Amino acid sequence: MLASRQRLATTLAAWLIAFAIVSSLLNLLGDQLSAMSPTLRALVISGTLVALMVNVVMPFLSRWFR
Repeated sequence: MLASRQRLATTLAAWLIAFAIVSSLLNLLGDQLSAMSPTLRALVISGTLVALMVNVVMPFLSRWFR
């Protein structure tokens, strides 16, 4: 029971942080991204999101939810 609650909390926290990262990218780089094709725009946003989530966010969350 405790493990499933911890997994749910980690999932929700990661989702909220991923949403914040995507929203920030769109706000900060909106003009530059709008000049790109949709495929290139998706590549830039998803690549940045994955890099930040894997190298910054998830190590922090895994330590925080221990």
